[in-house]
Amino acid sequence: MDNMKVVVDGNITVTGNVLQAILIAGGSVTIRGNIISSSITAGAAMVNSLCVMPKIKEILRNIKKDFYDVNSEVWLNGYQKMKERYPSLYSERKRSLDKIAEDIKEVSRFLTDEDYETVKEILEEARIIYAAGNLANAGQINRIRGRIQEYLAKTSVNEGTDADIKLGYAQNSTVQASGDVLVLGRGTYQTDVIAKKAIRFVKPSSVVLGGTLIAGERISLGTVGSPHGITTHCKVLGRNGRIDAVRLFNNTVITINNKKKII
Repeated sequence: MDNMKVVVDGNITVTGNVLQAILIAGGSVTIRGNIISSSITAGAAMVNSLCVMPKIKEILRNIKKDFYDVNSEVWLNGYQKMKERYPSLYSERKRSLDKIAEDIKEVSRFLTDEDYETVKEILEEARIIYAAGNLANAGQINRIRGRIQEYLAKTSVNEGTDADIKLGYAQNSTVQASGDVLVLGRGTYQTDVIAKKAIRFVKPSSVVLGGTLIAGERISLGTVGSPHGITTHCKVLGRNGRIDAVRLFNNTVITINNKKKII
């Protein structure tokens, strides 16, 4: 019913519709009716794990590579030599941070306010360090490393186990699963679907109109878009990811392993 919130440790099965409600399950979720203007989460919200954590890990790898020695001590005395040897290092890192910030902003609407604020603060601290170059001090560098490690540890704990969502039709909603999302009916309209593993529209006649679909491994679709050119974003993050569709209309954006194509 409208404005209801259901939170359980196990599974949820709804034999009817979900209308303007929030469902959060530690296990799997099955919706036999329609999902309208609602939020469904099975296992865990996956945007952090799929889209944000890899970017934050990249920042941490660069900081360790750029500023720490083999004993994990800050390499302050090496800054000037490093700048002389790699004069373009800081500008390259700043460009990388700008790209990371842009990518995270695209999925920011899926994040909690707390998580997004934490990520923005990490990005800002990283920018300050690389802008300072050899003027950055050990305290700044150790502090950002600690913040990133704390964020990654917290997010990893919240990832949960594999859990699936099965649904027939969703409209103006958000659906997130730490396993697969299976669409068994006529499809989705202006709905965001995120799955750690795969998103599968089982019927070849199913239709996806608008929204963003993000999967770790694979997306299988019926018809995507319409002759009227509604923009639909389909993204698979894995290096060997796949997107299959019966038909793609114009203005469909396909992204696999960060390689984008606009139909």
